[in-house]
Amino acid sequence: MTSPFETEREARAAAHALVPPDKGWSILSAAQNRQLLGRACEAAGIEMGRYDDRIIEWLAGWEDATCAVIAGLITRAHEAAAEDTRRLGAIRGVLSRFDWEHDDRQYALETIERIADGGQP
Repeated sequence: MTSPFETEREARAAAHALVPPDKGWSILSAAQNRQLLGRACEAAGIEMGRYDDRIIEWLAGWEDATCAVIAGLITRAHEAAAEDTRRLGAIRGVLSRFDWEHDDRQYALETIERIADGGQP
């Protein structure tokens, strides 16, 4: 559930791909929406408090497409943060190995720029 959604139909289809509706139903129940939101929070490593749980319960009462968008936002935010962490680690690796007295500074700066733009070190 990582792609940005362009339509309600796309969001609902993504929700149903992760948590299929009960037989004979075309929408998810509040319990199923709770499962969808809970999975996104768990996958993102979010520590939940009681009030957080209350809000997730409240959100679960909304339509499944709405819950899919919230779950998608959580997932995409987590993935973006993980990618930023990976890039930062790669940049730190370049800096830790670089000898500023003797190594080619331009090469180091180009490598760091490539990493920051999403490329490999």
